[in-house]
Amino acid sequence: MKDNLIKAVDYGQKLGTDYIEVRAQRLIKTFLTTEDGIVEVTEIAIPVGGISVPVNKLSLLAPYIGLTILLAVAAITVGYIKKRKRRTGIIS
Repeated sequence: MKDNLIKAVDYGQKLGTDYIEVRAQRLIKTFLTTEDGIVEVTEIAIPVGGISVPVNKLSLLAPYIGLTILLAVAAITVGYIKKRKRRTGIIS
């Protein structure tokens, strides 16, 4: 840990900073156990909170689907109007 802090300070000084802020958070618990003269190290992650919620894909895509349909209808309408004007010879 001390080596990492020294590296961070040295790197900050190379960049010409006035101060260096280092934050650390331990998210793993380490357990040492001994059995038959053998030391075993077990690391268990600490939960950080939050929940997992399934995503409703249709509700996420609904605005884009609606916009696509609207643009398709507009393109078809413009195409139909141009075709009709060409057939009838209407100049506007």
